[in-house]
Amino acid sequence: MAQLLSSKSLDLGTKYGYPTLIAHVLNVVSVVIAEAVIVEKANKCLDFTLTIVFYHFVVMWLSGYGLPGLTMGWWAINTGIVTA
Repeated sequence: MAQLLSSKSLDLGTKYGYPTLIAHVLNVVSVVIAEAVIVEKANKCLDFTLTIVFYHFVVMWLSGYGLPGLTMGWWAINTGIVTA
C-alpha cells in the first residue's frame, strides 16, 4: 500500500520511482477504458478523472503517508496522468 499511496514512491531518484510511474501510466489505460464505458459522455470524463485524483489525494493524506502535493514532481506526474 505504501507504494500505491505514498507520494515518495513517485520520486524518480529512488529505486522504485520509475516502475511506479510506469504502473501509473499503464493504469491510465484501464481507467480511460472504464470511464468510456461507464460515463459514456466525453464532457463528463474530466470530472470523473479529477474525482478519482481527489479521492486518491484524500486517501493518501488520511492513511498517514503525509500530505501529498508538496513537491512539484507530484503535481507534474498527476497533471500528466489527468491530461492523458
